[in-house]
Amino acid sequence: MQNTFSNPIGILAPFEDYYRKPRQAVGGLEKRIESIIGLVKQAIQQEMPLKPYFSQYVLTILQFRFELFQQFPEFAANLDSLYDEIAQELTEWETEPRFVVLNENIGFALRTNRRILQPLLHKNIMEILDITSPWFEEWVLASVLIEFGLITEMILRHEEITITDKRINDFAELVADAAQDFGALSRMLGLVPEKKRKSPKLKIVDASIKAAEYDIAEEGIAAYWNQIKDL
Repeated sequence: MQNTFSNPIGILAPFEDYYRKPRQAVGGLEKRIESIIGLVKQAIQQEMPLKPYFSQYVLTILQFRFELFQQFPEFAANLDSLYDEIAQELTEWETEPRFVVLNENIGFALRTNRRILQPLLHKNIMEILDITSPWFEEWVLASVLIEFGLITEMILRHEEITITDKRINDFAELVADAAQDFGALSRMLGLVPEKKRKSPKLKIVDASIKAAEYDIAEEGIAAYWNQIKDL
C-alpha cells in the first residue's frame, strides 16, 4: 500500500506522455487516462463548484495512482526529474493573457508540492504519515486537487477547448487554495517542521502580482497553519 501515497505529483507522468506520444508509452492505462481527462473537461465546461465535484473522484485518482506505481515503477524512480520537466514546460508555455494567473498559480502549487515532498522521495512516507489523524483525509484531498489543477493545465495547453474567464479564475483559486492547504496539513501531519516566522497569507488571484509577492504567498503556508491549528 505504501506506493499509493508516495508522491502526489507521480500521477502526472502518464498524462504528459499521453499528450506527447498519444496512445504510446503509457501501457494499458490509456482508457483510464482518457476517463480522467473526460472528468476534468466536464469540470472546465460546466459551472459546478470545483472542490465538491473533484472530491467525488478522490478514490478514482488514488486507485489509478496505485496501479500506476505497480505497473510502472520507473515513474517513482524518476519523480525528481519529472518536477523539473513540468516546471520547465510551465515556464515555456505561452498563452493568452487570461491564462497567466492560472499558469502562475499552478507553478506556485508545484513549488509548494516539491518543497514539501522532495525531501521525502527516498523515504517510506507511509512510515511517517499518521493515517489515523483527522487531518489525513484532507491532506490526501489537497494533493488530489493539485493534481486535477495540473491536469487542467495540460488539457488547456494541448487541446482546443472552450473555457470562460470565470472558470479560469475558479481553477486558479482552486489550485492556490489546495497548495495552501497541502502545505499547512503537511506541517500538521509532521511531514515538515513548523516555521516560527509569521507571514501574511496571500491568495494569488491577480495577474499583476509581482515575483516578490509570490515569495510571500509561498511563505503564507505557515500563516495559514497558525490560523487553523487551534480549531
